[in-house]
Amino acid sequence: MNLKNLTLATAAVLLAFQFAAQAQVPDRHWRPNPGPGHGGGPGHGGGGHPGRPGNPGGYIDYQRADRIANALYRGLLFRRADRDGLRSLTFKIQQEGMFGVSSGARDMVNSPEYFHNVQRTTPPHQIVANMYHVFFRRNPDPSARNYVQMVAQGRITEVVNMIVNSQEFAQNFLW
Repeated sequence: MNLKNLTLATAAVLLAFQFAAQAQVPDRHWRPNPGPGHGGGPGHGGGGHPGRPGNPGGYIDYQRADRIANALYRGLLFRRADRDGLRSLTFKIQQEGMFGVSSGARDMVNSPEYFHNVQRTTPPHQIVANMYHVFFRRNPDPSARNYVQMVAQGRITEVVNMIVNSQEFAQNFLW
């Protein structure tokens, strides 16, 4: 095989791989199944979001991922997203699905920005109320007192995980 034939064969293989990758674009209308035992309301989540083969978090289309990323910034950091942070988080959510949502939210509440600008300056009941307004689009109900106590105890990561994995969050952002 001469150099010209080798070059053509390599180009053909690369094109075949590129075509195969494009043919495996996930269904943009896929929605997670809440799963068995997935109770209603916040705090009753915990998974049940099956993924596609090779992507246990499930694929989330760009528009939904962008809405979720913007909501995480507003709901957790009390501010609008910056361009680079939004782009990065949207991509993470698109590719990793609910795993990306959970890990992005966890990264936010474990950041120095959250500690200095939210945790140290905002009472726990306002932190929870903001999450309810942004993520659930309603005022907190009496059960939110549990979340307020958890935030006061420094367990914000647990609260955020329960909220973003709740059926109500999924209904507002995924379905």
